[in-house]
Amino acid sequence: MDKGDVIWRLAELASFDYQSRYIIGGTKDEYRLTSELLQDVFDIDRIINLAAFRTEFSRHQLDALQDLHCFLDQNFDAAMAGDTREEHYNNIRHGTAWADLRAKAATALNLLGVDPHQLTVDDIDRLSD
Repeated sequence: MDKGDVIWRLAELASFDYQSRYIIGGTKDEYRLTSELLQDVFDIDRIINLAAFRTEFSRHQLDALQDLHCFLDQNFDAAMAGDTREEHYNNIRHGTAWADLRAKAATALNLLGVDPHQLTVDDIDRLSD
């Protein structure tokens, strides 16, 4: 994982359009599991805590990534809430935890020099290459 991977994973989390296409409206061939998306955020924290990797980020960037990780850690159950698929998807659309996760990911992206509001779903897909 490198800085580009961090940006890609944050972009997926910051984008409701991405979540709408791949989680809410995902097809059997193109989908993203919510749990995988959130696990990727946990993985960012694990990786940036390696001494060699931390040097790629400023103190403000690391603080924003840590803030996102702590928020997700405290709100994971709320983000995964929903007994039915429709309740779960409604949570992604309207839930406070998801809105806050997207906002925190957007803040981290801004600090990394990426404007999340300018990224389309196709742009995010290209980040994975």
